[in-house]
Amino acid sequence: MKKKVISMLIAAAMIGSFAGCGAKKSATSDDGIPTLTWLMPCETQEDLQSVEDAMNEIFVEKVGARVDFEFIDEGAYSEKMRMKMASGEAFDMCFTGYVNNYTSAARSGGLLDITDLIDEVDGLRDAIPDYNWEAATINGKIYCVPNVQIACMSTAVVEYTDISKDYDFDFSKVKHVEDIEPYLEMIKKADPSYYPFKPAYGVSPWIDGKYVAVGTKMIGLPIESTSTDDLCYIWETEEWQDGVRTMSEWYKKGYIRPDVLSVNDDTNDRKGGGCAIDQELWKPGVEVGWKTSFGRDSKFWVVVPPMITRGMATSTNVSLGLSCKDPKKALEIVKLMHTDAELLNLLTFGIEGKHYNLVNDRVEVIEGAGYDQDGAAWKFGNTYLAHLVPGQEDSVWEETKEVNETAIRPSTLAFSFDSTPVKTEIAALNTLYTEYEVYNRGAADPDTYLDEFVKKMKEAGIEKVYNEVKKQLDEYFASQK
Repeated sequence: MKKKVISMLIAAAMIGSFAGCGAKKSATSDDGIPTLTWLMPCETQEDLQSVEDAMNEIFVEKVGARVDFEFIDEGAYSEKMRMKMASGEAFDMCFTGYVNNYTSAARSGGLLDITDLIDEVDGLRDAIPDYNWEAATINGKIYCVPNVQIACMSTAVVEYTDISKDYDFDFSKVKHVEDIEPYLEMIKKADPSYYPFKPAYGVSPWIDGKYVAVGTKMIGLPIESTSTDDLCYIWETEEWQDGVRTMSEWYKKGYIRPDVLSVNDDTNDRKGGGCAIDQELWKPGVEVGWKTSFGRDSKFWVVVPPMITRGMATSTNVSLGLSCKDPKKALEIVKLMHTDAELLNLLTFGIEGKHYNLVNDRVEVIEGAGYDQDGAAWKFGNTYLAHLVPGQEDSVWEETKEVNETAIRPSTLAFSFDSTPVKTEIAALNTLYTEYEVYNRGAADPDTYLDEFVKKMKEAGIEKVYNEVKKQLDEYFASQK
């Protein structure tokens, strides 16, 4: 595959005919049809070629172009893309988001501005929800097509039913993380040596849904506010103070394991029954993935209402390279990945009967068939078009769509903070947050560290960051009027 890409680029360089506005004339095969390279963070697939061939039959018919997929190991993807963009190496389409960070790639100048191209592709704007386009906006410009998937963040308390079956506790009354304390007390009383609570998200459930972090995690704005008069330091809020003090009390009561700060991987506790209550992000059908990962039955009880976040709404996208041979055809291909179920499922699962079978309308992968993407439709396009996998409810995609459409939308959804003027201060603050992770795990009394923590944040420059955030937010809110 790599040889094929390289040979195409050499051929294009030899032809050497370029057009303006960041696009060059299509490098074509013998039949005159252009081939576009698409870089993705995926494991190499032994039988990718047959999937690519099947998809290209459709692309040629509907778009008049072919795609040459290049799968790059996820762990190496961000660095490889950074190097490609920095060197100006040619590519047509690439994944941006949780790897190859979208905002960073756009601000570095490595992606093509598609703002004016979106409406040139019939149906593309309507294929993507408006909140995705809003979240993808950087200083009024758009550099990606966000994939349609869960776009909101919602934290839940995770009940492991292998333990809860032995206790009389009504989880339906749990509306906030603090509501589980009677249950923790029951378990601790029954087994004093057991540490039932896993503080995976720390004090976030006290803050999320009420404030949105801006610039750095310790600067926040009430989610619906449109005035920087409301900008605040998170540690000064009543919610944060309640969170850190509750976590500290739970640590003292033995609900949290004493070595919590040294535990970097929660997998063993989750698999081996080392916790009775967990914290995790919720979305429709999440219990299926949780069971697959950890082998335990669970129920998720939402304690933070769903809110669209910029990070979630742009966590998986398709962007175009500056040297994209045919941006319009590239975007037509992307649109099809959001409107054509056959294409979406080909890339996600492979060829039916060869790589998987549908049994009771659920995908059953054929082992050793040479193609298995673990059902990761969220990497490729519109997840609502994806086949279901065992354990998923028939309604999972309709529920996901409803959650997205009814979720809270913060006033800052289209705001992208430019950290360049304070990048040194933000780096120092991030190091400091790691040093004081104690606040997020309850492993110390806030009265013993809070004053020192605040003092060090000020020394690291948080006030400078605050002022820069305020300046940029003022400009953003003014532009929205």
